[in-house]
Amino acid sequence: KQKTAYEIRNCDWSSDVCSSDLKRFKFSSIEVGSFKCLGWQLHHDGKYIVIDQNDFLKNKLEDLNIDWQSKNLSQVMNEEEITIFRKAVGQVRWLVDNSRPDGSFDELECSIVANKATYAHARQMAKLIERLKASPMKVTFPVIGANEWRITVFVDASHKNLPPMKTGSAAGYVIFLTDGFLIGKFGNCCILTWRSAKIHRTVTSTYEAETLSHSDALEEAMVCQHQIHKMTGI
Repeated sequence: KQKTAYEIRNCDWSSDVCSSDLKRFKFSSIEVGSFKCLGWQLHHDGKYIVIDQNDFLKNKLEDLNIDWQSKNLSQVMNEEEITIFRKAVGQVRWLVDNSRPDGSFDELECSIVANKATYAHARQMAKLIERLKASPMKVTFPVIGANEWRITVFVDASHKNLPPMKTGSAAGYVIFLTDGFLIGKFGNCCILTWRSAKIHRTVTSTYEAETLSHSDALEEAMVCQHQIHKMTGI
């Protein structure tokens, strides 16, 4: 049976949505309200679902133990320092992929050069970790109040701004479930996905980079739309 957006918003998820799965599968534990799952801290207060990784940020993400201040920034780090740097990239990647899109571009640059990183990249990573720790954030999923839901996509790209030597081009997008986007007007939205990545094709202009970025973003938006329809029947 297909449901309207209003019916989905006002249904009892435990009985109307999850009951069949609870009967079909065995779960080691069932928690309600606040709980941890796969490194996320999740909280549901009836109005919002909130996720964060602030516990990981505080207790697991290590400061970068590389002395870059006294080094020539253009010099490639030694093998031991490269290992430390790659570990930091992996930890930060776990954050930016799940709850901190604000660190995506810096992490992308560092991941591209991870095997031949210089002390300049160590400085970049150290400052990124410092910034992430200084500004813990939470991702909030409110109720979308409209009877019609919309997939809203924001896209950007740049030409020749990535390493090595500014030869690569970057693309990024963020996709929301919204009640409709109007410039200058605030509305409810739930972030669905985001991405910052290197364009794996040669582009000769910012226009070409943005065209490819739009194509990837719209393809991902259609996947999100299909998944929402499959789960809700809307």
